[in-house]
Amino acid sequence: RVWAEPSVVELAAYEFADTEMFVSTAEKLCGDYVWGRYDLLMLPPSFPYGGMENPCLTFVTPTLLAGDRSLSNVIAHEVAHSWTGNLVTNATWADFWLNEGFTVFIERRLIRKIFGEPTAALKQRAGWANLLRAVEHFGADHPFTRLHIPMENVDPDDCFSNVSYEKGCAFVSYLEDLVGGPDQFEPFLQAYLYRFQYGTVSHDQLRHFFEQYFADQGVSRDTLDEVDWDHWVHDPGMPDFEPKLDTRLIDAVQKCATEWIDYGKADSQLDQGWTSDQKLVLVETLLEAVVEHGVVFSLEVLDRIDQRYGFSATRNSEILFKWCLFMLRTGDTRKLDLVARFLSEQGRMKFVRPLYRQLLTSGEAARAVAQSTFALNRPQYHAIAQKMVARDLANAGLEPSSSSSSSVASGTSH
Repeated sequence: RVWAEPSVVELAAYEFADTEMFVSTAEKLCGDYVWGRYDLLMLPPSFPYGGMENPCLTFVTPTLLAGDRSLSNVIAHEVAHSWTGNLVTNATWADFWLNEGFTVFIERRLIRKIFGEPTAALKQRAGWANLLRAVEHFGADHPFTRLHIPMENVDPDDCFSNVSYEKGCAFVSYLEDLVGGPDQFEPFLQAYLYRFQYGTVSHDQLRHFFEQYFADQGVSRDTLDEVDWDHWVHDPGMPDFEPKLDTRLIDAVQKCATEWIDYGKADSQLDQGWTSDQKLVLVETLLEAVVEHGVVFSLEVLDRIDQRYGFSATRNSEILFKWCLFMLRTGDTRKLDLVARFLSEQGRMKFVRPLYRQLLTSGEAARAVAQSTFALNRPQYHAIAQKMVARDLANAGLEPSSSSSSSVASGTSH
């Protein structure tokens, strides 16, 4: 069942129609679903996370209502948490990656089994890009880019990022690749969940169980010794291993992005029939070109891109988020009202914190919009989002102003 306010309940029921398929496929991969029922509760837009995997009743954000089920991977993620997170839980918050890394791995495996390898690869590509942005934000040597994060005198909200999710998934994928692939690793996954069910696990316990299980399966000691557990778990920065991808759909996106970068236009045959996932990867590829390679886009080209794909009017919150970031990183501040409206319509921290931080580094007009938009919307944000954004503003030398100081923010607050 899906529980939501009357105004969105039908939209939510349509958007999450694949939930039963996710649960049944996850049972084949992970073992019996032990929680009896699986319902979804759609919370108000101020809910600061994509989802929360409460047993029997997952909380979800209305930012998933894209209209085309393109963000249903979040439901796959929360379903996966029924095993990795709820049935088997990380022993300490320092090993949060044991929850999230395994859960992202299972999420992507569900997408792969249900929708095919090329679609799963697009999700993986978008996730890898999020990891790059997280490491860029903290710095490659920062302890918050480790899997096992030192938590002494650390606010857990400060170190919460895509690192636990995507770097953790990369490690699990590496382990699968090392032992021979899904046929060998998926039985291990069930055995791991059975061994630690209704309990907690540390990374040392995972290592011991992994080595013992595969030694019993005939994997050589030399192969098992190839895993540098200390490096993976304790060293900061990007992982050395990127999960293998089926690049059929990604290659088409890359070719199209290259044309936009090199020529300021793209062949109309390249992007016909594209899915939302492909459009998201396109925006991320263009953003990466700006951030990593210093590519410059003229305002005319930015307008052409927007006219071609309708990014400014999209209902897909992931695409709109990346489009807003992309525009700000290119120096285009003509649509500050769009950014302010997006920040006023929802309070999901995955979106609001990076956008506020980007506004704070995008010139005085953008800084003013950040300050006034937060002042206007602070009361409707969740307490955690309030705390973290207020800290970001303070670190940038700003305090929230009255809501009347920006016509951009106040004109789009509703």
